[in-house]
Amino acid sequence: MERGRFANQKDADLFISIHLNSLDNPTVEGVELFYYAFSEYSYKIRLERLYGASSLSEEQIQKKIYNKIDTSLKSEEYVKTLSDVFVSEGFKIHKTISEDFAVVAYSEMPAILIECGFLSNPSFAKEIQQAQYQEKIADAITKSVMKMFGDTE
Repeated sequence: MERGRFANQKDADLFISIHLNSLDNPTVEGVELFYYAFSEYSYKIRLERLYGASSLSEEQIQKKIYNKIDTSLKSEEYVKTLSDVFVSEGFKIHKTISEDFAVVAYSEMPAILIECGFLSNPSFAKEIQQAQYQEKIADAITKSVMKMFGDTE
C-alpha cells in the first residue's frame, strides 16, 4: 500500500514494480507480467484502507473507481507491450494475468508488476547474477516504456 501511496503522491504516469519469483518447482521458468484485476467491491475496500473509512465522499469514490477502470485497461495494454518486447528480446513469457495484488491495486496510474524470472530455477538463478543479463532485462523494460509513451528510438 505504501508503494502505491508514494507513486500517487509523485503523480507518476506509470508504476512498475520489479520482482524475482520462486516456486517449489525448479523447472518453471519465464517472465510473469501482472496488472490489476478490477473489482469494484475489492477496490472500494482498498480505497477505505488507503484513505480511511469515511474520508472520501461518494462522488470522490466514484471518480476514483472510474479512474481505476481506465488505468486498469491501460495497464493491460501496457502488459501486452511488455510481453511483445520481452519476447522480441529472447525472453520466455510464463504468463500475463490480472491479479488483485496490493502493489498494482493502490496506484492511481497504470501499474504493472514484473516477475523477471524464478530464482527457484537453477539456470535463471545463475543468469540473474550476471550484470549482462540484468542489463538485458533492464533494456527490455526500457524499450517497452519508450514504446508505451511513443518514443520508439
